[in-house]
Amino acid sequence: MKPKNGDVKRKRGFGPILYDTYKEFAENTSLHGLKYTVMKDIGKWEKTFWLLVLFFGFACAIYLTILFWGRYVSNPTRTTILSYYAPTTTIPFPAVSICNINRISKTKLDNFVDKLGIDDEEEKKILMDAVPKVLIISGQTGLYKRIDVEWAQIVLRRHNINNLTQFLGEVTHNCSETVMLCLWNEEILDCSQIFNEALTSNGFCCSFNYGDTKVKYATTEFNGVGSGLTVLLDPKIEKVQYSNYKSSGFKVIIHDPEEYPGGRATTRMITQGSVAYIQLFGSKMICSGAVKDLPISQRDCYYTDEMELGSFGEYTYSNCLTECEANYYYSKCNCVPYFYDFTDKTKCDVSSLTCIFDIRSDIANLSKICDCPTQCEDDFYDIVSEYSDFEYTKSMFMFSYENATIDNETILLNVFFNEQIQIVFMRDTIFSTIYLLSSFGGVYSLFLGCSLITIVEVLYYCTFRLFINMKHSSLTPADEKLFNSKQIYTIYKDRKNDFVPQFLP
Repeated sequence: MKPKNGDVKRKRGFGPILYDTYKEFAENTSLHGLKYTVMKDIGKWEKTFWLLVLFFGFACAIYLTILFWGRYVSNPTRTTILSYYAPTTTIPFPAVSICNINRISKTKLDNFVDKLGIDDEEEKKILMDAVPKVLIISGQTGLYKRIDVEWAQIVLRRHNINNLTQFLGEVTHNCSETVMLCLWNEEILDCSQIFNEALTSNGFCCSFNYGDTKVKYATTEFNGVGSGLTVLLDPKIEKVQYSNYKSSGFKVIIHDPEEYPGGRATTRMITQGSVAYIQLFGSKMICSGAVKDLPISQRDCYYTDEMELGSFGEYTYSNCLTECEANYYYSKCNCVPYFYDFTDKTKCDVSSLTCIFDIRSDIANLSKICDCPTQCEDDFYDIVSEYSDFEYTKSMFMFSYENATIDNETILLNVFFNEQIQIVFMRDTIFSTIYLLSSFGGVYSLFLGCSLITIVEVLYYCTFRLFINMKHSSLTPADEKLFNSKQIYTIYKDRKNDFVPQFLP
């Protein structure tokens, strides 16, 4: 039986269906100017003009979107001053490590050599000349040539001097000899209780508020001369100085109590017979919660609990550099210098002196190789130092230096916060997610007049409406006429409890 014309289904291609969907979208969308591209009563040139306008607006919107996003990714944070008047207790008192410039005591070295029982005076002199070469392990490479170090190795090993930590510990001035009197906030304390010996790249040093003593003296609420730490020091001047400085006295290292005295630590030199005033100006950097929510690649910094160092535990920038140096030594010499006591790696002995000599020049540029991002939150200590002659015979305060022997070589060191207030900086995001979305919305509204509803419209016409149009394309002309008619009624007739839809003309 031949079907009637009204029963024949018409198949339309996807292209016409897509165009019809686009036409519906253009006629009804909130996107400005798009309806002019499908209007029947305007010419081809006008439609082309509006297409160019839309293309230009879209291009400008995309360009500004890229600019906003690039700025958001490359420079997402800014630093502002949160408070100029934070109390002194906001920032912990720094660690103070005091290192004698004279690295080896001539008197102790003579006693050490005498214990070896060397009868030949010439051999004894050769050994005494070889001893200073061990100081190249802590950076004094400029004084010697490689052949000097090789010769020193032979001499020292001939006398069974291999363990550098043990040897230098016997010939170096200890804290009980150099630190004579200690005051904390004008209260005299037992120096042995507040100072402990610490190994640094400057040899054996006496450290306050570092290691075992850092918890007890974490903060101070006082400021000015007399507050903080006051120490009376004896440099133990001798005729022969084992040092690469043309003076005698101490090197004072100011560093964070949680950090090894190296890396970014600040140092000051104090010479014999002087009074040193090391004034501290503290500042603190904190971050907002929005900064911590940023990916590490964007904020380019670590919180202390986000990365663990193998030797130190919690992350700090300075400790990361120090650990990187130790790892570099180990990779080249299969050992680390004796003063890196924070690691369990093998300590270098006399046989490793030449290897250390060869790579010391690499250490200065190692920070460029080490993967050590800065800390997000940190404490900083700016230092202003002043010096004067120690005229102890004219001072009215000498009565407080009870049993200390004071002479022309004695040094008085004062380390204190100069002001009663500290500065706290806040690092925050420049663009929040909400601000970024509102910026994008403003750009697209300016150039295209679109909004979030426009996105919903695009999704609707690209999915649901396109599907409906494709469904209509398979209807017969009669069904299509009926479907498009506005006078459509649906009734339901009960046939044994079944509901069957019927169409009425």
